[in-house]
Amino acid sequence: MAPTLTHANLADIIAGRPEDEALAALRALADALAEAALHALDLSDNALGEKGVRAMGAALAAQTGLRSLSLLNVGASLHACAAVAELVRHAGELRSLAFHNNMSGCGGAAEIAGLVARAPKLASFRMASSRVGPEGGAALAAALGAGGAALEDLDLSDNPLTPACGPALAALLPRHPGLTRLNLNDTGLEDEGVACLAGALASGAAPGLLDLGLAQNEISPEGAAKLSAALAGRPRLARLVLRDNELESAGAVAIAAGLAAAGAAAGPAWALREVDLCACQIGRRGAVALAEAVAGAPALALLALDDNQISEEGVRAVEEALRGAGKAAALGPLDDNAPELDEEEEVEGAEGEEGGGEGEGGSGGGGGGGEDAGLVAAMAATRLE
Repeated sequence: MAPTLTHANLADIIAGRPEDEALAALRALADALAEAALHALDLSDNALGEKGVRAMGAALAAQTGLRSLSLLNVGASLHACAAVAELVRHAGELRSLAFHNNMSGCGGAAEIAGLVARAPKLASFRMASSRVGPEGGAALAAALGAGGAALEDLDLSDNPLTPACGPALAALLPRHPGLTRLNLNDTGLEDEGVACLAGALASGAAPGLLDLGLAQNEISPEGAAKLSAALAGRPRLARLVLRDNELESAGAVAIAAGLAAAGAAAGPAWALREVDLCACQIGRRGAVALAEAVAGAPALALLALDDNQISEEGVRAVEEALRGAGKAAALGPLDDNAPELDEEEEVEGAEGEEGGGEGEGGSGGGGGGGEDAGLVAAMAATRLE
């Protein structure tokens, strides 16, 4: 079959086998595949480690036109990553390189960065859940920036990149104008790192971005305000995931203002389809602002606000805003909403308004209310324009 074989799916073929037997099987397959001109090779879900990768060495080294390589959940440690980078000698045609659930760390990421730098046509790169810290993330970002300009899909989610990686990621974005999906969920960027990304996006980087994931990054109202400016210039953005952050109503109002501005600029061409802000400590004010901001999106299919602190009155207002725009079905379930927790926010907000922004008894409740009022006014002005 070797002369005509182009796709080889060898995922999960050695599970539970003794090591000697598994390595012998891999070597036998590698010798046969070395005679094929593969376009795609999937070795996922095999406990390869360095020994397994080197057992496949004959196949990896022989390929000159490989376009897709998948190594998800293969025990890709530092040494295994080094073996991959060494054995994949021809990366000029590589379009897709996928890792997930490995233990590569920063050292492994640096090794893979060397391979990435030799892949100018790379369009999809995924190295999620691989224990990559800021140094490894910076190495990958630098390699992706120095290689080509073909990147369309980048997934570095579930890695402890921390805010220190923010500048490197921000510098990468302008180099890939065709980027459509950016998944940085659960990367510990916090407000500082998100501000770096937001600055690049607000400056026009990645103009075709359709899907942005920044869930579980400890984003506060301050970070949301930075992100709002970036969202304002994104009429083509179809999916925004910000769940499990610390936005509160102030941050939700800021995000709503950015989305409303994008919608006002796009008109009927507004592409927004899905907005996920579950578990973001949002009360009535923030939830209603979001609903009113996105209700006019022609393609809206989901506004997810579960596991927040929206009062019953707030829920009714959200439903009314969506129903009035013919988007009642877009509201996601609210099974885990905790409306009783919203009462304190509403009291603090009222105190802040009465006290001119210097409310008592609450951590910043009065000041937050003043900022919210300004954002709400800005959003309203955008709608009128």
